[in-house]
Amino acid sequence: MDTIVKHQKVPVFSKYALDIAELCAKDLWRGIGYKDGKLLHKSDEEFLAMFASPFLSYALTGFTNHKNPITTDSINALIDVAKLNPMRLSSKTTDIQKGIDTLYFGVSKLLTDWMINNDKKSSKAIGLEATERLGEEFFTISAEKKKGSFIALSNRLLYFAMPNIPIYIYSKGIAEKLGFKTAKPSDIIADYTETLHEGYIENWNALSNYEMPFSNNLVSERLWLIARDNGWWQRRVYDMALVLHLTGVKPREFLLGIALTKARLHP
Repeated sequence: MDTIVKHQKVPVFSKYALDIAELCAKDLWRGIGYKDGKLLHKSDEEFLAMFASPFLSYALTGFTNHKNPITTDSINALIDVAKLNPMRLSSKTTDIQKGIDTLYFGVSKLLTDWMINNDKKSSKAIGLEATERLGEEFFTISAEKKKGSFIALSNRLLYFAMPNIPIYIYSKGIAEKLGFKTAKPSDIIADYTETLHEGYIENWNALSNYEMPFSNNLVSERLWLIARDNGWWQRRVYDMALVLHLTGVKPREFLLGIALTKARLHP
């Protein structure tokens, strides 16, 4: 008989916890490290422009002549800022160009069929299928290892490339605290996604109060609206709430102070 593993449910977050999470998310939107206040190599807004703009353009039009296509450099920048494991994601095990080709010529069809051709799958199912497929394609097959997957990379990339799809950022730390075995993220990503989706629904009423920041002229108005209207920002705030609550990561003191106070007029 199979053992049924019960996972911890995502908590219902307090307003204070979400306020802090939003401040951390705003730091990332501006390209600031929420733990130390230092400038990051790229901001979340830049990643949204770098990945969603060319990818959605191709999915909707079929043309690959975007002025700023997705490149190995842009994906390496994501790996760096997201602090994805550089040892596992080495040139010997990772085929970034194959992943880019699959993103354009494979994953895009999933999105096109859902957006234009009235595919009946749920948006969550589209996101999961895309994550699993792209994760496998980033892996380099060798004589020593015939099969593998880089779920953390595909998941993080698609979070930015498909802002209209409910993709929840995969984190080993979050998965461990929720009771998942993380030796192979590809084995748990479906249950992980479902668990986070359920928690997102539970927290939606509170999350819906947090409005997406305006663009710093890095993304188009159309792309900003796609992200804003599909809960992309709320999922980022939710992700930060999970990180802070479950992994023990602490934001910088400045953010904690802001969350506890309000602006006041001079008497």
